[in-house]
Amino acid sequence: MHYAHGLSVYTKSGRGRILSAESGFTLVEVLVSSMITALLAILLLTSYIQTVKYTQRVKDVALLEAEGRAFFSYIEGEIHKGHGFGHTSSKMYFWDYANNMITYEIWGSKIRRQLGSEGFVVMLTFVRSVTFDTNKNGASVLVTLERNHVQWQGSIFLASRINE
Repeated sequence: MHYAHGLSVYTKSGRGRILSAESGFTLVEVLVSSMITALLAILLLTSYIQTVKYTQRVKDVALLEAEGRAFFSYIEGEIHKGHGFGHTSSKMYFWDYANNMITYEIWGSKIRRQLGSEGFVVMLTFVRSVTFDTNKNGASVLVTLERNHVQWQGSIFLASRINE
């Protein structure tokens, strides 16, 4: 059986311990440590969110650059073998070695390609703007790609090969 008297606790066996006014934490100490812990958590969370955003931005730039370079690599081979270049504000066209008309055109936020009267194939996505320019010997293409407010811009000028 236990009896409490003031700050001392007495047990039936006579042993006991004395509780002092200094044991435990005051309410102010608990509140201050809670605020410091909350501030540290907010700082860590902010840092984490910024790191995630930066990582996503780097991924978006890499994706746009890879798509743009793949598009230019593909179109380069066709333009080198082409002839009879022409363009409108949204379309570039020319003929290949077998005299099939090849058309590249803007279609929404994509560039699509058509060979002759066959169906279209999407060649590039995330297109913000494109400018086609041609002359009798070649073509230039300026493309701006955008994804998640990240932009990539590339251009290429290519001349057809002259076979003599």
